[in-house]
Amino acid sequence: MNTFSLFERHLQEPGVTPEELALDVARIAYPRLEVEPYLATLDTLADYVGRRLVPEVPGHDAAAMFLRIITEDLAFHGNREDYYDPRNSLLNEVLERRIGLPVMLCLLCMALGRRLNLQVDGMGFPNHFMARYRDTAGVWLLDPFNGAVVEMHAAEAYLSSVLGRPVQLSPEALRPVSTQDLTLRILNNLRGAYLMRQDTDHALAVMGYQLLILPREPVLWRERAVLHYRAARWEQAARDLRRYFFLIGALPYLFPDEVQSAFNLPALAEEDRNLVGMHRQIAGLLNRLN
Repeated sequence: MNTFSLFERHLQEPGVTPEELALDVARIAYPRLEVEPYLATLDTLADYVGRRLVPEVPGHDAAAMFLRIITEDLAFHGNREDYYDPRNSLLNEVLERRIGLPVMLCLLCMALGRRLNLQVDGMGFPNHFMARYRDTAGVWLLDPFNGAVVEMHAAEAYLSSVLGRPVQLSPEALRPVSTQDLTLRILNNLRGAYLMRQDTDHALAVMGYQLLILPREPVLWRERAVLHYRAARWEQAARDLRRYFFLIGALPYLFPDEVQSAFNLPALAEEDRNLVGMHRQIAGLLNRLN
């Protein structure tokens, strides 16, 4: 089974963990990656953390101790010098190098917490992922990238300080993310890193994974079509454009002019009109090639 099909299968498994999907994602860069050693590494790290926690210490002090062991004793930290290095979004690399993006460091906290029967969830705040630590004494936010423990009521002020602009959180933002949403966050970061390096092949592979999770998201189909087009992959670009126009209810715009008149079509934005022109250009190229 290829890596793409394996990821697709794991997505359907109700008990799949974020770290398992993250290691599937890492196979985009390392197709022959064996995941078992990295899952075993997480077990070993959890054992290390568990032996250093003090069960009698509850609440904020427990959250701070948990985070301190991970970020100081185990030396996991954020990569500020090369934030957009793709390795920051690959769990195998994060575990080996002990450096990564906020979402990956939070995933680590979640994976270790689960192994220790601690309730640690992912919080998908805009532009800065954090973890939520909950016990019988209360709830706190963990920011392993910056080594901070934050009161829930101070979330907006803290994020405003980190991001350098005012932040207002919706009620939805204060709910933990699902495993699939966390995986999408990783994929979004990884795609951006590859695009910054003009690594089209890997960026397209990432988008294939994204579309397994969001098959009816028009923007993804549109963006992948444009990327295929720029890479002179005409057939793939045309196919993705057709899917995009189908999803927005405007597929007949890709039909010949004399056929379009039979349909009551929505008005197109300028960007979409340009995509119609792109599709016609591709059709002309394919006709000449065939």
